[in-house]
Amino acid sequence: MRLLHVVPLLGSNAEYGGPARGTLRQAKFTAERGHDVEVVTLWSGSRPTSNSEDVPLHAFAAHRLPWFPGFSGLVSAGALFWLVRNHRRFDLIHFHAGREVWTLVAMLFARLLGVPYVLQTHGMLSPRSGAVARFYDACLTAPAVRGASTGMYLTNRERRELLETGWFREVDLVLNGVDNISPVVANRIDDAEVRIVTTARLHARKSIPDLVNAVANVHDGGYEVSLAILGPDEGDLPNIQKAVAIRSAESYINIVGGVPYAEVLQWLRGANAYVLPSRAEPFPNGLLEGLAAGLACVCTDECGIAPYIRESGGGVVSQAGAGPLSDAIVLLANRPQRRLFAEQGLKLCQEKFSIDSVVDSLLRIYLRVHEQRSA
Repeated sequence: MRLLHVVPLLGSNAEYGGPARGTLRQAKFTAERGHDVEVVTLWSGSRPTSNSEDVPLHAFAAHRLPWFPGFSGLVSAGALFWLVRNHRRFDLIHFHAGREVWTLVAMLFARLLGVPYVLQTHGMLSPRSGAVARFYDACLTAPAVRGASTGMYLTNRERRELLETGWFREVDLVLNGVDNISPVVANRIDDAEVRIVTTARLHARKSIPDLVNAVANVHDGGYEVSLAILGPDEGDLPNIQKAVAIRSAESYINIVGGVPYAEVLQWLRGANAYVLPSRAEPFPNGLLEGLAAGLACVCTDECGIAPYIRESGGGVVSQAGAGPLSDAIVLLANRPQRRLFAEQGLKLCQEKFSIDSVVDSLLRIYLRVHEQRSA
């Protein structure tokens, strides 16, 4: 099949987070199955000079409408013109998006041009209640989404929310997947120091100040512990810096900021634990990457991966907040227990979250949609 992936934004410092990395993985491994796959996106930072993940990448400069929050105001006339000019080359378009202006308009173009498309929302199409939001959804989101042959969800909660909109004909479960799964646990798994890394956009929902305070609590309790915080700022950096300063934790907490994905992997290899303190987190790629690196992992019970971790024993599932997270990190200070968490987490990742399993699911959906259109 000839497939096009549309992702709202890529950037040199991983501004769009896990969904962007997940899209490139899907594209790369689908192409390795013998399909013709391309990616179109907007780009921030230095323009890419080569194809990404061995698939053709068409990147256009990202512009933002100033009165739109977050990523929703992303626009690019160039990307839309490219799609209109090239739509006949593709059998199906796979959109990875929430409510970004340019991707919704692109979906409307695909619908008008008669190109079948599917939508993977990555937990980004949750309900909104304000009058302006409802007007935006009625005028743009709903007409664009209704043209999708199917919607893809990560958790039962997301499935329920998608169906409640009334915009989808049907929905399919497609988990996030990860490649480069380590054959063994991290080299530093038995170090005396608990070397924690977290990777997330610095947004209030990620609750990074909770993690700062939890690490400071454990440090003040006499344990050897350090934390590296990786991710671009999305409004919460001042609160994180304030939390570090109040606890005088500069010597063992490092706010690294946004870095290219290759550097993220280097930080993971230098750690032995991964902690994600987020609230209402659908299915984080960063946590999957921590599991795949053979680290002992902690997440909150508000994370979509929590049921899998709890059932497998592949890490610690904590309540949100600095206090419960402190208790979880103390568990990681027990080196035999830390190794056991890492081993079980790695097994979970190999059995449940490999990118090959994800591609199997995607190809079944693509084939079904293609056959329905042909019929």
